[in-house]
Amino acid sequence: MRNGTRRDLLMMAILMLVTCGLYYFYWLYKTSQEMDEYTGEQGIPPIVHLLLLIFTGTLWGIAWDILTAQKIERMQQLAGITSRNNSGLYLVLDILGAGPIYGLGMVVPFLQQNELNEIYARRA
Repeated sequence: MRNGTRRDLLMMAILMLVTCGLYYFYWLYKTSQEMDEYTGEQGIPPIVHLLLLIFTGTLWGIAWDILTAQKIERMQQLAGITSRNNSGLYLVLDILGAGPIYGLGMVVPFLQQNELNEIYARRA
């Protein structure tokens, strides 16, 4: 079980703005890789996540958020933290963000990173 990178949420927001969203692709790749290393599970390779997101856009983004919520829940259990599955919350934010409240889905990576930071802090 290898610990992942704790990321500052404000710095994430700045990087997302400065890079016009390109940082999100890097973050998705690294986060997928770190979660697989932490759990010891070999799920879908991070490069496949990235390519699916590029070619399908929001569709894979929603699926990735649900898969990530499930993986974060397993990581919380491994870290001895009260586990919670936020798949439903992420799904609602993604759907609203793709429709009536454009961009709301961009809140999800920050929620995910916050949960990951809690897990990694427990293991530090």
